[in-house]
Amino acid sequence: MAEDSSPIPFTSTPFPQDLMFLDERIIEHNLAITAIADYAPMTAILRDHQGVIVAGVHGWTWGGAAELTHLWVHPRMRRQRVGTRLLNAAETLASSRGSSQIIFEAFDFGPLPMFFGRGYTKTFAVDGYPRGHQKIYLRKPLA
Repeated sequence: MAEDSSPIPFTSTPFPQDLMFLDERIIEHNLAITAIADYAPMTAILRDHQGVIVAGVHGWTWGGAAELTHLWVHPRMRRQRVGTRLLNAAETLASSRGSSQIIFEAFDFGPLPMFFGRGYTKTFAVDGYPRGHQKIYLRKPLA
């Protein structure tokens, strides 16, 4: 079969269902390769009285570990322990699912003191991501 040399089109506005499709295929592949089938998403969304999202956390548990990929708190809700409450809830759920550790990626301009104060440690950092900053990988053992 001849290789197709036509340009591959990129978009900066992907359809959410396309991203979901890719996520599902990667998860499907990972489960098949490892034979570890206990993958389970975990998401908590907080809304104000008008139904507007003011905070949330998202991640998953799989194979005795947990990963958080999103943690966001609206600026007006920050410094009110909302992020801590979300982390507590995620850690509790992850532990109840048998996770022995939880990981999270953050930037050096993110709420690192909140993570460090909750027992997360820096496992490594990538310099220059983004330029002039670091992407930091955090880990916390769970009981």
